[in-house]
Amino acid sequence: KLEKMYSLGVRSFAIFFDDIWGEGAKGDKQAGLLNYATDQFVRKHRDVRPLILCPTQYNKSWSSGDYLSTLGNTLYPEIRIMWTGNSVVDMIGKQDMKWINSQIKRKAFIWLNYPVNDYCQSRLLMGKTYGNDLDIYDMVSGFCSNPMEYAEASKVSLYSIADYTWNMPQYDSEASWQHAMEALMPTCKEAFGFFCMNNVDL
Repeated sequence: KLEKMYSLGVRSFAIFFDDIWGEGAKGDKQAGLLNYATDQFVRKHRDVRPLILCPTQYNKSWSSGDYLSTLGNTLYPEIRIMWTGNSVVDMIGKQDMKWINSQIKRKAFIWLNYPVNDYCQSRLLMGKTYGNDLDIYDMVSGFCSNPMEYAEASKVSLYSIADYTWNMPQYDSEASWQHAMEALMPTCKEAFGFFCMNNVDL
């Protein structure tokens, strides 16, 4: 499968073990597979980036036993490990990063579950994007967003997440939100802003 995708031009690959159980959810089994894929595929192609792993225990509230430390001690150091924070839907703080990075022996790859709205399907999430600490830029190996199934509506938050990851210390959620609305709807910013203000995560 990896080779087929490579032939189509893909150069970055992730393997996801979220929401599974049984033998496949064991840390040593997952590390063995990722290391094998690295040896047999990634290292044979000079232009392929290191693998990304979404672990079964991808947030602190679901973590238990030695699963995370097994990944940290066993996975090749270049393999990045995704993390959603203290819970499935959470913003990321510096203390959170210290905890997970010490467990996995590397900088976590943040998977921000925002603005995805599968947990509150009665509303769109188009408000300000705020709550992530501004001093974690040197503690992460990557940062991605899980958007809503509605591509256009997701762009409000994605604009601000791009702002945030570009320059965390200078990020201003209110200013970025205003810039996003103006960039997306320049001819009717006021009406669009009213719509966004009434479609937020309560």
